[in-house]
Amino acid sequence: MKIKIIVLVFLMILISGSKFLSAQKMIIVERPGTIKNFKYKKGNKIYCKINNAKLLFGTISKVSDSSFCLNKNIEVKIKEISIIFKPRGFFYRSYPKIRLAGFGFLLANTINRTIHNQEGVFDKSGLISGFSIIGFSYVMQALAFRKQVIGEKWRIKIIDLSL
Repeated sequence: MKIKIIVLVFLMILISGSKFLSAQKMIIVERPGTIKNFKYKKGNKIYCKINNAKLLFGTISKVSDSSFCLNKNIEVKIKEISIIFKPRGFFYRSYPKIRLAGFGFLLANTINRTIHNQEGVFDKSGLISGFSIIGFSYVMQALAFRKQVIGEKWRIKIIDLSL
């Protein structure tokens, strides 16, 4: 019985450790001279701008020595990246929900006024409130991404984590 437990524990350690023992390449966006960095590996989503012209968004499917592949078909060279957009958590997750809440408020206000036979389907205060919520969601959308310009403050490189 004791040997079975030891073998089981050994197999669990071996299986859980195999993820860390495999060779893996990673994209690092770092600020030189500080400890600030962002890591991207295979399976992560990335949003970047190429040569100040083309915006790319997708899931990293492969990382090589000087480039990576997005969505298994677009190859992006590291030297061509000019800006990386990093999502800000609260703003990125909340702006669609707040916009939906604004439209929901307008719909609920209209239905409520219709059910209670009040004059005018729309009232001034309801429209102001609903469109204020929708407008606030557009402000949040503008703040949803932090821009990291590759150059003097930020640099991008690929590191190999093989043993």
